[in-house]
Amino acid sequence: MAACPRCGDFVTQKWECAKCGPVPDPQQRTMAAIGYFWVTALVFLFTDLAPKTRFVRFHCLQAVFYGLAVLVVNMALWTVAAFLDPFGAVMLVYRTVSFLIELALLMVWVLAALKAYLGEEYRLPGVGGLAQKYSA
Repeated sequence: MAACPRCGDFVTQKWECAKCGPVPDPQQRTMAAIGYFWVTALVFLFTDLAPKTRFVRFHCLQAVFYGLAVLVVNMALWTVAAFLDPFGAVMLVYRTVSFLIELALLMVWVLAALKAYLGEEYRLPGVGGLAQKYSA
């Protein structure tokens, strides 16, 4: 039997927890995790390929908003790089810091997709509240 991702209780055949109510089924959880690929999230939001549940819509919107935030961060990093000396010590520090920021962004993206697959409605700081507001 499956367990509720919120409280750990057993869920029924209809994917309902006695304490928490409806729980995302495996298809919804898979679609929400796949939605963290930004193009797939847009396809899921604007077509009928994924279930139109609040859980899937929340994770797809969060993925889109997170993708836009990552794009803004990358543009800021590229702008800083354009003004630095391409061969100096400052550029070495910049590349190291830029790599660490990109690695952290990738880890957050993987964490969010994993949380979606586990059935949790994990809100990323900054974009999670916005996604929750528009998914209702």
